[in-house]
Amino acid sequence: MKREAFFVHRLDFGRVDDAVQEILREVRDGKLDDELRRSGLKRPAVSDLEEAVSLEGPGAGLSPEAWVKIIVVFGPVAADAMRDLWRVVILPRLKRRFGSDAVSQDDPHQPNA
Repeated sequence: MKREAFFVHRLDFGRVDDAVQEILREVRDGKLDDELRRSGLKRPAVSDLEEAVSLEGPGAGLSPEAWVKIIVVFGPVAADAMRDLWRVVILPRLKRRFGSDAVSQDDPHQPNA
């Protein structure tokens, strides 16, 4: 399975996971078809969305002030399409919902971030 990391700051893992699942439901229900089309993407089959994206969160005891790495795991079927969906639709929506200062695809611990 393919994986990709992103980082959140001062956000509860459950809120982020719930938001991702909500966006996936909107994709499944066709509510984002226009946005997908404008981005050059097609809506994935419902069967592909069933196990499309899952998040692996941090363990307990992390500082709420710290940036936290979350791993996105793309399901085995249509992983490349799901990665495109993640990068073009889901991650930008998370940034709009929670703020670009709270969600990053770049590692804030790296000097170039």
